[in-house]
Amino acid sequence: MRRSDAVRPIRYAIVGVGNTILYCLLLWLLLSTTSLRHGVAVTLAFCLAMLFQYFANKAFTFRSRRRIGPEFVRYLIVALINYVLNILLVWVLLDVLAASRLVTVAVMGIVSGGCGYALSLLWVYRGGVDTGARMEGRQPRARAEEGQRT
Repeated sequence: MRRSDAVRPIRYAIVGVGNTILYCLLLWLLLSTTSLRHGVAVTLAFCLAMLFQYFANKAFTFRSRRRIGPEFVRYLIVALINYVLNILLVWVLLDVLAASRLVTVAVMGIVSGGCGYALSLLWVYRGGVDTGARMEGRQPRARAEEGQRT
């Protein structure tokens, strides 16, 4: 396993925590300094935080060099999948299993984070993920072998 592969989940978690902090700060700022309605403030803060999360994961976590358009659409689909997953988890954990709210939030964070990471790695940023070879100054094996044949 390359070092970049081992560090990627940590980077994803750092972006997630940073995104949560950014969302809370934006929401607090919008609610305390503007006359926006609560729903508008939440929506605006949420959308800005989602943009931050997409670009931070693109650049910092996965180092993707793919076009933004298709990648961003996949990111939005994964966000929707995670939203539906969270709704289902809340229903199952709170209503069906009568779990505590703290357990519910903890399980949601783990499942949602794991699902988001897996889908981001395997689908959202697939093919554009830096394998570490460029970062370490090495050429990928196929290109290096091709260069030796000529």
